[in-house]
Amino acid sequence: MSGDGKKDKGKKEQRKKPAHNLKEKRKLKQEKKQHPEYETIGGYLKTNSYKDAWKILWNKLTKEEKKSIQQLPNFDANIFEEITGIKV
Repeated sequence: MSGDGKKDKGKKEQRKKPAHNLKEKRKLKQEKKQHPEYETIGGYLKTNSYKDAWKILWNKLTKEEKKSIQQLPNFDANIFEEITGIKV
């Protein structure tokens, strides 16, 4: 980690959330049609499946962070894949 520890911690906490607010500019036309409330509130809450949330988190991790997870005591790649859907 670099810089302010609080700032880094906030980024990690944000990665863990399975739902997040999408800004209007990032929405697809189809999503706008499905969620007309975005006009009123400036976005909408998009939820992800458990495994999709893990994939989003995993893709945001650095190589060092991924390595530290894999080096945990009793880490089992097969169990990790079964739980998260991520093959390491």
